[in-house]
Amino acid sequence: MTVLSHCYVVASVGARGRTLKQNDRYTGKAPAVIVDLKAAVRYLHANDAVMAGDANKIISNGTSAGGAMSALLGMSGDNSDYSAYLKELGAADASDAIFAVSAYCPITNLEHADAAYEWEFHSLKDYSRMDMSKLNATTYNDRSKAMAMIEGTLTDEQLSISKILKTQFPDYVNALNLKDSQGNALTLDENGEGSFKQYLESQLRKSASKAFQALGTQDAKKAFQAKYKGLSYDKNDVVNVNLEQFVTNKKRMKSPPAFDAFDLSSGENDEFGTETIQAQHFTPFSLKNSTVKGSMADKETIKLLNAMNYLENAKAAQYWRIRAGYEDYDTSHAISAILAIKLNMAGKNVDYALPWGVPHSGDYDLVELFQWIDSIAK
Repeated sequence: MTVLSHCYVVASVGARGRTLKQNDRYTGKAPAVIVDLKAAVRYLHANDAVMAGDANKIISNGTSAGGAMSALLGMSGDNSDYSAYLKELGAADASDAIFAVSAYCPITNLEHADAAYEWEFHSLKDYSRMDMSKLNATTYNDRSKAMAMIEGTLTDEQLSISKILKTQFPDYVNALNLKDSQGNALTLDENGEGSFKQYLESQLRKSASKAFQALGTQDAKKAFQAKYKGLSYDKNDVVNVNLEQFVTNKKRMKSPPAFDAFDLSSGENDEFGTETIQAQHFTPFSLKNSTVKGSMADKETIKLLNAMNYLENAKAAQYWRIRAGYEDYDTSHAISAILAIKLNMAGKNVDYALPWGVPHSGDYDLVELFQWIDSIAK
């Protein structure tokens, strides 16, 4: 109804999933999902003259893995890397470029997500996450009952892995040559300290300040101050965030490595399988430490699933809205920050924020979302 009230058309696209099988062969492993989305965009462009809407104003929207695919769809428009896959699929001979991207908590940049996670959350030893083995259609839809959770504390071995992964992150950040909107370099030293960390703290401070200023009474503000660790105040505002202290407001969600599991048990491992192999590694570190003698995904396939690899693509979308809630510990906030910074550096129009009190979720701010859409599309 929100979409219709703004006179927009919704195209709900079906795409192959990583567990899909036909004749005992997996048919939805990477890069199937992005190829299917591109095929859908091509269909809309090819039939623009006979369908409602404007194919030159396509705006993608997605959450979590969908947020990653929304970003990838926007970044890789008309890139030849996907041509053979689209031809094999029988996609229309038309453009797959889109106008704008809405990405909620994108689980992207998987090659560096493990290191980013430990850089941000390395100080957290206790974890709490949903037990995905107990999740099915019934338990997911029946929110009257609490979700089954897995609680625990990292082992000494896991803490050692966390330390190693944390040390990998500064080199990656520094290799990106990141700069803020004033042209100042955003870097990290070997201990993970530096201007990039300060940038992330500043984004969190903006979110905290907005939430604090919205509180109506002094009692509510005192309760806010008592509840959240890692925030500094000056009179009636939040003036600083200490990331190291701030992340302790919650338990970590994932054990190291957060994404490329040594035992190939993660959904991301499953995504990088093949027609005959259920799951594969996608980082050299996890391949080296594999506890199940796993294989490595094809280098091209890994590339095709990461929006960061297409930052210089000429047909990338111009308009971007990226949201990752401050309570979202599903991936490091550094991942969305890096994406937003690089897009700004590439001259894109970027609306980036870390909303207060928001966990791993999307479409929670539809009024603001459609105000943004109206501002760029009408």
